[in-house]
Amino acid sequence: MQQLAQFFDTCFYNMLIHRPILKRWIATGLVTGFAMTGFFLVCMWLHLAYITRLRFLNLLFITGAIWFVMRHYFVAHTGYRYLSVLLEGIKTSAVASGISCFFALIYLTFINPDFMLYLKTQAPLGEYMSPMLITIVLFTEQLSAAVIIALIVVQIFKPKSYA
Repeated sequence: MQQLAQFFDTCFYNMLIHRPILKRWIATGLVTGFAMTGFFLVCMWLHLAYITRLRFLNLLFITGAIWFVMRHYFVAHTGYRYLSVLLEGIKTSAVASGISCFFALIYLTFINPDFMLYLKTQAPLGEYMSPMLITIVLFTEQLSAAVIIALIVVQIFKPKSYA
């Protein structure tokens, strides 16, 4: 069991830190996007998806991903480039939001169209909603919140000499 844990630890280290196969922001965005999708599926399994305000908990996943990417950016790079650091966080959240919103589109269109009917009857302006519109709104909401989070986190990691 310990060898298996060591193997996964080594793979994770090589994938995200030492010799990344993918860019760090892509790998972190993929992991975060699938975590957000898993959170949605767990909410559906526990019959909590009808509490539409639970989608704001996805911001915790996005905050963790942005924090992780920016922290490792400062470890891996010497010098401080504000825009580069900020774009790392925004690109990470765009990948994560894209994956979770694509799954939401598939879910609302094919897997559970009854949930779409629930949203049309219960949400404000629900009669005008379609699965594609909901996906666009969710993506825009998550990405704009991620920009604000990235702006805050980049200020936290800013070196003291630039303050």
